[in-house]
Amino acid sequence: MTWFRKRPAPPPLTREAALALKPVPHREVRAAAQPSGDLLLVYPLRLPPWMAQLAQRLGGRQTVGATRKLQLDELGSRTWQLMDGYRSVRDIAQALSTQYRLPQAEMELAVSRFLRELGRRGLIGLR
Repeated sequence: MTWFRKRPAPPPLTREAALALKPVPHREVRAAAQPSGDLLLVYPLRLPPWMAQLAQRLGGRQTVGATRKLQLDELGSRTWQLMDGYRSVRDIAQALSTQYRLPQAEMELAVSRFLRELGRRGLIGLR
């Protein structure tokens, strides 16, 4: 049947295309500076509707207004500060590579893994 035919998966991004993407922080994420200079990201907890209903029926905590927190280290904090929607992943990696005197390729890998994790948590989007 043609009704249930799966769509083909989109082709994977090339390395060049991935490095050209521009990360944008989610508008509901709040960054709070810590005394150490690092950032603490505070973002709303999002549960699938079925899980929220199940928790409510079982007498669990109310999830409305619940937040999660993520403590960033020095490199993560600097990466977060450089994300403005105008700089590409490559530009961010280049700025950090210069600041921390690390090889460009190594910094591109570190920044892309960090951004992938933030994206998985729903804290950023990519243009």
